[in-house]
Amino acid sequence: MLILTSCARKVKLTGELKAKLDEQQVNYRNIQFYNHGTFTLRLKNSYEAMVASNGKLRMKKRNESEKMKFKTGTKAACDTIIGETLYIRFEKGAGKLLPFRMSPEGLYELLPDRSDSSGNYVLYNGREYKIVNYREITLHAKRKKVHEAHKQIRKVKGITVKG
Repeated sequence: MLILTSCARKVKLTGELKAKLDEQQVNYRNIQFYNHGTFTLRLKNSYEAMVASNGKLRMKKRNESEKMKFKTGTKAACDTIIGETLYIRFEKGAGKLLPFRMSPEGLYELLPDRSDSSGNYVLYNGREYKIVNYREITLHAKRKKVHEAHKQIRKVKGITVKG
């Protein structure tokens, strides 16, 4: 009889854990990742365009806005690893990757590509988005422990002596 039990939980991806995974040559594409920490990516563009209307040139102002919210526990997959940066995919599509790098504390965090006095920014889908609610946004992985126990039950009849 074979008895299998398992339990799954999420663990922080640390430099130490990544080193163990690298040592065992684990394929990162087979790991279910999650973000820990809710954040939003916001794109705001305004631009002016010259349009001709009724024989007159007019300046037309356009505003473009997009928000994407990533709640804690959003499922993700590793797409590419370059050096110590893991490019994580939360949705399908070319260029829809977010970089997670090891922080000085040894945790893999979403770190901005650019920071200035107006905020923290990351490239996503070929455009620069502002990270709203930016704080420690770490990468977690699903860990599953499988316990195997082999159990065999037999009924012994005994031996009869003939004599």
